[in-house]
Amino acid sequence: MLSRPVFLLFLLCFGHFAVDFMWGVWPFFKTMRGVDLAWAGAIGGIGAFIAEISQVFFGAASDRGYRYFMIAVGVVMSMIMPWISSGSTIVSYGLIYLTFAIGSAAFHPSAAGALAHLFPKSKSFVFGLFFASGGLGLAISQVTFSSVYAAFDGWTVPLSLIGLPVILLAILIQVLGRAKKYEVEQKKNFSFLEVFQFFKRRETCLLWIFHLAIASVYWGMIFYLPDILKEKGCEEWICNGAGHMAFMLGAVFMGMPAGWLADKFSPRQVLLAIVFIGMFAFFSLLLITSLPAYYLLPLAALVGATLGVVTPLTISWGNSVVPESPGLISAFLMGFVWFAAELVGIAGVGFLSKFFEETPATQSLVVLGALFVVASLSL
Repeated sequence: MLSRPVFLLFLLCFGHFAVDFMWGVWPFFKTMRGVDLAWAGAIGGIGAFIAEISQVFFGAASDRGYRYFMIAVGVVMSMIMPWISSGSTIVSYGLIYLTFAIGSAAFHPSAAGALAHLFPKSKSFVFGLFFASGGLGLAISQVTFSSVYAAFDGWTVPLSLIGLPVILLAILIQVLGRAKKYEVEQKKNFSFLEVFQFFKRRETCLLWIFHLAIASVYWGMIFYLPDILKEKGCEEWICNGAGHMAFMLGAVFMGMPAGWLADKFSPRQVLLAIVFIGMFAFFSLLLITSLPAYYLLPLAALVGATLGVVTPLTISWGNSVVPESPGLISAFLMGFVWFAAELVGIAGVGFLSKFFEETPATQSLVVLGALFVVASLSL
């Protein structure tokens, strides 16, 4: 039973659901607690910078036979995020967020590496399903967190139990070695310089630049969307998670169709169309000042759909280019992108917000939108 690829795919998708659920907590929590945007951005950006760069080490460890152990460790650390409601200072928020971010950094390249050889003929579709499951967790995170926060008088710790089944099963699979036939392990010693070799290869270098540009916009949008909605004067139910849910559900429902199209045609063709549609939707959402809910929510979903599917298609493309090191190339195109993208998209936007007196989050994201040009050229 444990060796069946469908079961392993389900386990990885549920793990992604649990880990990415936690990504939605801090963007909402900082708005709810009224944390200064510059401080909130510094915690998000610097914490991610420290954590995500470690993906390369976790990815290398997963390629050497510790894949499901890394997955378990990642989920354990990620489940600390609901404890943030017990904190009361910038330092406590920062330490909890950093622990969570390191856990996420351990999970993502390990899980992506595990996916790479489960269904070789349908890589883009499988990666689309995997990232859609994470997007679903992120989509319901703010609505769920705010509901639990209200129902239990600010006590959100029970949400940590979401990841328990994944932790137990991942450890069991690692101990029994039941997934080895679906994995390709590297026996040589890992050198950090291996990652930099990907910058010397034209296709992987351009993929990195492309993903960095789009991921910066994506993370900036996720992190500051609650503030943007408040600046637009949206109703409370939209600001308290409905807008975020619409944004993420767009990515969820687009993930598998985009993966299927990429398998049928090519990731590059699909990404070209996605980038141009996404750029139009992104600026429309930011620059149209008054939008009723029946226009705003579908537009937010379209922005999420176009930005959210870039990562799985890029990772799938990268695994096709470097099939011999799935964990390492996944870390290069995720952690090695995200540590910079979250610094630019989260900390950078927080810094930019200090230069705008009115609608600082919206104006800062408009400036960040210039990265669409970089993405188009590199693609």
